[in-house]
Amino acid sequence: MAEYQAPMAEKLRKSVGNVTYYIMHGKTFARAKVAHVKNAKTPKQLRHRATFTMLVQLARVLIETTRTGFPEKAKGRSSSNEFVRANKNFVEVDENYEATIDLEKLQVSGGKLPCFFEVTVTYNADGRMLVFQQEAQSNSLLNSDPKDLLYASILETKTNLSGIVSLRARGESGVTSIELPEIWTVENCNVYLFATSENGYLASPSQHVKITTA
Repeated sequence: MAEYQAPMAEKLRKSVGNVTYYIMHGKTFARAKVAHVKNAKTPKQLRHRATFTMLVQLARVLIETTRTGFPEKAKGRSSSNEFVRANKNFVEVDENYEATIDLEKLQVSGGKLPCFFEVTVTYNADGRMLVFQQEAQSNSLLNSDPKDLLYASILETKTNLSGIVSLRARGESGVTSIELPEIWTVENCNVYLFATSENGYLASPSQHVKITTA
């Protein structure tokens, strides 16, 4: 039987930045441009500024996720700092200093735990339900701990909103269902899976997962 969870509206986060999204070759990309650059001196500095601006804006959108997904912070660093650090090599900056990142490469978490999940994600239009079908993983599989906790982060690119959903432990099988907010469309949703240790002190990298339609 599916486990129903309430709509995520009260947990949604939105950026005040100017990140825009587009689709090319079936993939969704995020793009940002530095509107004003003060005291910029070299092309390298401009590229760095464009990269940093994009990732900071995405970090604002995903703040609830990154607080869970980046627990292994260096002293003096925030989860947003770790998010920027994890994704800086995935950003491309063109000659106009527009920064672009493929959302399938985006990392919403990071750490030493195994990044392997037997979870499928299906959208059921009746009731606007997103359904996560999870298969149990043994502790012998890639040295994973069956007590690790799984999460799904959802980024909706039209509204620039995100939410995080608690799934089950690695060692459990079952179904978790959530209702999408009314202002979301499933075509604009990107889903990322990741795990944390039971105590939340460790995390895994994230994995982008395609949504299928029932």
